Parts: sequence; C-alpha cells; structure tokens
Amino acid sequence: MRSSNSVPAGPGVGCCWAAAPADSGFPTFRHSVFGMYVCLTVSLPDEVAHIAVGHSFKGQHVGVSAECTIVRQADHGWWHVAGALGLIKPETMTGLAANLTARKPTL
Repeated sequence: MRSSNSVPAGPGVGCCWAAAPADSGFPTFRHSVFGMYVCLTVSLPDEVAHIAVGHSFKGQHVGVSAECTIVRQADHGWWHVAGALGLIKPETMTGLAANLTARKPTL
C-alpha cells in the first residue's frame, strides 16, 4: 500500500523509494545484506560476501564459516564493550545483551 505522498513509478519518473521510504522499509536493506551486495558488485570473493552477510546480529540464522564466526565474535564483542563503557548512544544498543548495564554515554 502506497502512502499518499508516493511518486508513481515509470520511465522518466523519480524513484518511489526516495519519495516514500517507509513504503518498503527504512533502510530497505540491513547493513549486512547491503555489505554482501557491495562485495559481490566489486567482485570480491564469495567468502568475503558470506562474512559480510553473516557477521551481524541479524545473521544468526545463517550457517557460517569459521572465519565468519571470528568476525562475528569480534563485532559483537566490540559493541558489548563499547556499550558497557558508554561509548555509544543508548538508542544504538538495541539487540545487545538484556543484562548489559551501560555507563552514561561519553559522546
């Protein structure tokens, strides 16, 4: 269902997503999926694209390689430590451990 401020699609007409991003989700692709797209677009090996798509919290439903597991653990560890130390904004901490007590942000 299109919102009332959508621009119709068609030749010579602007991008509908740009006019009404909420119609298809915002962001349209999560960072891990977009990372995979970038890897494949610039002809990086499939193994690198696999790590891009499987490294994030959202990638926990994908079977991953040992290399991807290492990158995933490093990524998750950084966010947990940064959150605990107050290095990130509280609104960016969704999905982190429920028992994490964060310091007040230093930013």
